[in-house]
Amino acid sequence: MAIELKHITKHFEDVVALNDVSLVVENGEFVTLLGPSGCGKTTLLRIVAGFIHPDEGEVYIDGNLVNLLPPDHRPTGMVFQSYALFPHMTVEKNISFGLRIRRLPKAEIKEKVSKVAQLAGIEQLLDRYPSQLSGGQQQRVALARTLAVEPSALLLDEPLAALDRKLRIEMRTELRKLINKVGITTIFVTHDQEEALTMSDRIAVMDHGIIIQHGTPMEIYDNPESTFVASFVGNSNLFPGQVRQQPDGSLLFESDGLLLTLPAEFSERAGQRINLLLRPEHLQLTPMLSDQPDTEDIGKDNLSIPGTISFVTHLGVSIEYEVRLDSGALLRLEMRRSRNRTPYSTGTRVWVKPLDPSSYLTIPDMG
Repeated sequence: MAIELKHITKHFEDVVALNDVSLVVENGEFVTLLGPSGCGKTTLLRIVAGFIHPDEGEVYIDGNLVNLLPPDHRPTGMVFQSYALFPHMTVEKNISFGLRIRRLPKAEIKEKVSKVAQLAGIEQLLDRYPSQLSGGQQQRVALARTLAVEPSALLLDEPLAALDRKLRIEMRTELRKLINKVGITTIFVTHDQEEALTMSDRIAVMDHGIIIQHGTPMEIYDNPESTFVASFVGNSNLFPGQVRQQPDGSLLFESDGLLLTLPAEFSERAGQRINLLLRPEHLQLTPMLSDQPDTEDIGKDNLSIPGTISFVTHLGVSIEYEVRLDSGALLRLEMRRSRNRTPYSTGTRVWVKPLDPSSYLTIPDMG
């Protein structure tokens, strides 16, 4: 394993920033620390880097205990959110800075700078100064400077946060491709769930100084282990309520403002209170033909729910609908946009139906 954190605890006066956190990052793995501001993810990253010392716990890198080593003696490289480039130095001088500090021969420095500059796609920028670079170019320079010293692990503290959305989407792909080429162990900090889901081998979701859940992106998204993870990772319709078995044997989920027929798979949960999660992309809309549907109306299906579209958000490739159900509950759905289909408008009466009843998820009642 490349990095192992054992029972890390850190206090800042009366605030518990980290509470008994343990995590293993395997060699060559890309692990993201994901969570809201103040959850402890940056503190944990800085403890790995050596900028902060834990009150309790141990940090191992490549099997070696590094608690007492200062940052410049640890086999890690860190890219900060601000990039921290030296404004008075050219790109070449910025990249070579760590190598010059190590007093490597000039020929070796030149070779290493050329190699990482080409890898990062900035070989044509070596004579420029940071003020002459775009945000994406500065990010590449900061990454090249870090990789030039050949660290065992790469630590990234929200390096895409300062970029505009379009560039951020482009750079997250380029960044992951570059890291794949290098094959370096990486810990990435972000509060952006989309970045975490698209870039990571594994995600550690954090809140209030602890890791709530960790796993692959799809494990986190498809099987959240708490209401916090379900609501933080991906859009969600989350309802606390009770499963009731009807006289005819059918199952009904009852929540404030929501009555929903459940598939037979929920028979073992009859009489229990559950948290029901409906992802927006697992639901579909069909316009209501009439308030009293005939045999051809989808509303005849007892899994469909009547409602009225209350808000429409156009997202380009998809459209998000808010639907106020007749029972009073609010549901959010996302449907792929088609140029050949006119979007539904606010006020349209619709039926809401799950694409697959097995897409219903139950979430443990814990945070």
